[in-house]
Amino acid sequence: MAGFEIVKTPRALYKGPSEHPWVQLTDLRVHESKILGGIGQGFELTKDWFVEQRANIAARCIGVAVRCAEIAAAYTEEREAFGRNIQDYQGIEWKLADMAVEIMAAKALLYRCARV
Repeated sequence: MAGFEIVKTPRALYKGPSEHPWVQLTDLRVHESKILGGIGQGFELTKDWFVEQRANIAARCIGVAVRCAEIAAAYTEEREAFGRNIQDYQGIEWKLADMAVEIMAAKALLYRCARV
């Protein structure tokens, strides 16, 4: 469409169905019949869309956090310090436990928000 240009599509940390391209609008003209919700209603439509998308983003972030915790736990089984696996050190156990608690709290919050 004249006046609409995708300038760049940055790489994302996830492989999803949608991208987040940077767009540039230059003297863009849109016919009234193509305007969603009417003139001046874009902010309201965007707010409604963000309600759903925030839950999706939160779910993806929790998935990433779970994977990071799995990788960290596996690493502690391999890595040695002072002749022992680092998983045997209480300080490392605390960090892994803190990660698990934070992930469970985030899941609980997401589930509660999604239920509403």
